Amino acid sequence: DESSQKISPYALHMNEELSPRASAWLYTSAVSIGGLSSFLVTERAMEEVMEDESDGRSFIDKLLIIFLSISFGFSFLVTLSYRHRGVRDRLTEEIAFIHSIEFVVSLIM
Repeated sequence: DESSQKISPYALHMNEELSPRASAWLYTSAVSIGGLSSFLVTERAMEEVMEDESDGRSFIDKLLIIFLSISFGFSFLVTLSYRHRGVRDRLTEEIAFIHSIEFVVSLIM
């Protein structure tokens, strides 16, 4: 049927629905960017109040920023991947010796 061939890969077919995992990845992405934003805002406020004369962020601060940035990046990428049919199929397909690409990303995080 010609009309079914014109469906965007970003659109879901009538009988398709996204897995609850898609929502979980979106939630993880939102929490990561919220945590990163909150940390950066409160860090700046604390520096102003304490009139900190330090020459940059501490190792722990940098580590936290790196972890939250990586968490946001991976989770947002997977969230976007769930929105495209071809990428979603590749992301969740079974791979020999590992469960799926999504599984590997979740282990990294």
